[in-house]
Amino acid sequence: MAAVPIGIAGRVAPATGSAAALIRTGSMARAWLQTAALLAIGTVRGGIAAIRLITADSLAVAGNKQSSVMSNRIAVRARSDSLSSHILPVSGTMIGVCTTLIGLVKIATLKHGTSHVDQYAALVAVTFLASAMTSYLSIRWSDRAQLSTRIERLADVIFLCGLAGITLVATLFAYEVI
Repeated sequence: MAAVPIGIAGRVAPATGSAAALIRTGSMARAWLQTAALLAIGTVRGGIAAIRLITADSLAVAGNKQSSVMSNRIAVRARSDSLSSHILPVSGTMIGVCTTLIGLVKIATLKHGTSHVDQYAALVAVTFLASAMTSYLSIRWSDRAQLSTRIERLADVIFLCGLAGITLVATLFAYEVI
């Protein structure tokens, strides 16, 4: 597959290039150099997955624990591919959206009169904050699988409530109900 530029909608090509082959053969020094060279020229063949595999392998080699290579790979992949790793940054972004909405409503209040949109947007921002905190805890406690899964589900539910809340606030504001 062809190399994919970094930063195109967060997508990179699967690990099929020479960096992935070096990783599979166990040549860590060459794999590090290859990945660094690919990053330096602005392309990644193996993408973030190759970097994660290199990190997991180098941790195992550094500790002389050959049997833990597979468990490190699984742990790194599980942590990075979990739903919480997606909820956390998006929740932070949505807090910023709510804060922007509050600021715009405050400016518009001077021209059009008062409304309660800013107060409702603040409540939704607190909902997104709760979602971000629970997703962070899920990532933080990923070594406790059952607890992490429960907290991740809670973060998902809270995040969806925040999305419904901001949609409701926007809809009611658009129809000048609030």
